[in-house]
Amino acid sequence: MKRSTLGWIGIYTGVFFGAAFTLIPVLWMLSIAFRPSSELYQTPFHIFPVTLTFDNFMNVLLNRTTVPAHLEQGFGRSLIVSLCTTVLAVAIASLAGYALARFNFRGRDSYGFLMLATQMMPAILFLVPLFEILRLIGLVNTLQGLILSYLTFSLPFCIWLLRGYFEGISPDLESAALTDGCNRLQALWYIVLPLATPALIATGAFAFINAWNEFLFAFILAGNQPLLTVQLFAFIGQYGPEYGNLMASAVLVAIPPVVIFLLMQRYMLRGLTAGAVKG
Repeated sequence: MKRSTLGWIGIYTGVFFGAAFTLIPVLWMLSIAFRPSSELYQTPFHIFPVTLTFDNFMNVLLNRTTVPAHLEQGFGRSLIVSLCTTVLAVAIASLAGYALARFNFRGRDSYGFLMLATQMMPAILFLVPLFEILRLIGLVNTLQGLILSYLTFSLPFCIWLLRGYFEGISPDLESAALTDGCNRLQALWYIVLPLATPALIATGAFAFINAWNEFLFAFILAGNQPLLTVQLFAFIGQYGPEYGNLMASAVLVAIPPVVIFLLMQRYMLRGLTAGAVKG
């Protein structure tokens, strides 16, 4: 057998086991979510539910649980925070990425490196400083403070991605627009941003999913206004977790990011690939 064939077999084997390792928790979550409570503690335990039921989803959606979680309120707060974070991240990253791609100024490369280096640090290191800053300006336990916190994590990656994409767009197009009477902002708005649509969509999807799935900062910085991920704690009661309701809620929480990825997959792959190669 040729070495190239063995190489491809090894690659596909690795991909298969990697995908299986990733999907097993998801399949387990779905198995518990569609399983009636009577089957949770049966012996022997069946990997797949013997009887499919939607009772857990109805309990969650209609607040028929031991401790009503009111997920509809958390959904609204999560949607507001995620959308605001997305809009602000794309707007700020567009301007910053364009400046890094087009203007030569002292410290540009050092600034880009330091900005990217923040992504190498665990987010928990910033928790206490951010809490103190938000406390001083009166934004603890507010959605506004949470949005500002999420921007600190989304912006470095978004700026770096857009910078790489903007560098792949020919400056001659902007020069022609400037010659025709446009200023820099008009050239950016009418020429560069339409050409960078895939990168903008990838940036927005990344910021939205990152904000939607986040738990730790939402739990600490906005505990009085819990987001959807934090509200899942309601199903970990005094006498143990309500596994069926908990997993059904987790399935509902996971739906928006999955839908966004499926709808924007083509644009996200183009934007992420182009930004990585050209950056």
